[in-house]
Amino acid sequence: MALFSKKIKKKNEPTPDENTISAQWKVFNNRESFSLIFQDEDISERVIVEDIGEGRMVIFDPEAGIYFLLKDVNNIPENELQDVIGYFAVDGVACISIDGLKTYYCFFEGENVSKTSSTFWVGDDLCLWIPEDEAYHLLRYSENPVDNELLIPQCLEMPNETIWFKVEGARYHFYIKGEAMAQNTNSSYNGDDLLLYDKENPCWYVFPDWENVSLYTLCSADIYDIEGDKLWSRVSDEGNYRLYDKGLFVDGEGMKACYCNDDVVVYVPDLEAHYLLIDFKNTELFVLYIPKSLPTNTHAIWMKPEAKKFKLFVEGKDMSTDVDPKIVDGNLLLLHEASNTIYACMDYNNQPFDEFQPAVIMDAT
Repeated sequence: MALFSKKIKKKNEPTPDENTISAQWKVFNNRESFSLIFQDEDISERVIVEDIGEGRMVIFDPEAGIYFLLKDVNNIPENELQDVIGYFAVDGVACISIDGLKTYYCFFEGENVSKTSSTFWVGDDLCLWIPEDEAYHLLRYSENPVDNELLIPQCLEMPNETIWFKVEGARYHFYIKGEAMAQNTNSSYNGDDLLLYDKENPCWYVFPDWENVSLYTLCSADIYDIEGDKLWSRVSDEGNYRLYDKGLFVDGEGMKACYCNDDVVVYVPDLEAHYLLIDFKNTELFVLYIPKSLPTNTHAIWMKPEAKKFKLFVEGKDMSTDVDPKIVDGNLLLLHEASNTIYACMDYNNQPFDEFQPAVIMDAT
């Protein structure tokens, strides 16, 4: 049995609708037996019974998919038929709140699954994750906060096991299989979307159209189950981009980037690393891509685009035209006179084309 606390609202009496059906029941044999008459048939032998205490029994008919709640079993006269309302449950899920909405029982196909289900409030409504059904269900207490009566929640047809909603102050709640995840994530904007990274169980998530979603609207996240803790996106036609590290926007001092044909080479000083944004010029705006990691722990990298050619990048700047090249013992030495520095491209002739290598940095003196 799970517990929750919430402000108490005025309770309304449930009214029959097209999702309910009438039946009758009685107890006999010193209240140790009962009959449930549905469509002129005693179905007591085929139903699933859960006793929830204080003379209440929740009955489920698996053939018709109907729940019944029998009340005051310990006090009603024996062998006297009592009226009862049955509730159709297409997804096999039903709930009942007791003690002024402070306690609930949840049932899946007649079995009490209260201990395995998870719940959280969405405003004044209650959302449940039921592992046995692998789905979220919503009890709209804001419309009809009925206590001590059976309720059939709405099954939320989410495309995966995630669910999120916005609250005041540009904050959000995020759940995976009913478990709260917001505290474990970093988040940043990507256009109108919100990008998240799960720090404990590395994975990327996107809240689509975050900026335009109304408060308390239940949505599902897009899951980016990819390797690596970095992503990037192009954010303008002028060539602006965003690089994300573990869900946070990277905007460190000294960060530089330059084109390398249709790609972009980025240098992040805090990480002492270069990254390649592949085919940058042809990418769509705000689409997420994985940057290619280039040699790290070095301020200079180089590559051979074709025979007898080279490209040199120093901390994100293209230095190819600022150096004088010379082959010495099969190594390409690049002299930068302004800084009195030599960048050595080792074993130049045997290196493959278009593959970045670390450059050895030497003082020309």
